[in-house]
Amino acid sequence: MQSSIPTNLTHLSRQERLRIWMQRKGITFTALARELDVTPNAVSKLCHQSTMPTRRHAALLGLGVPVELLPTPCDLKTGPKPRVQQSQPE
Repeated sequence: MQSSIPTNLTHLSRQERLRIWMQRKGITFTALARELDVTPNAVSKLCHQSTMPTRRHAALLGLGVPVELLPTPCDLKTGPKPRVQQSQPE
């Protein structure tokens, strides 16, 4: 029978390490969501993306989540993406 746990734990993804850290600390996405005043699903989505808003990143750090387990803080501009100007044929 083959285990789903990697033999070398250094090859775990950031998300897997976050889940293990949360389990060891007894922290749930529901508990984090209460502190951030969002839904548990929103916290899970934030933590599984490659970037997250800087204010949410700072809030999670304030709650004790290690920086290496969080996505990169990045404030992306909201709204429609700017159009690319196409060159006009002469």
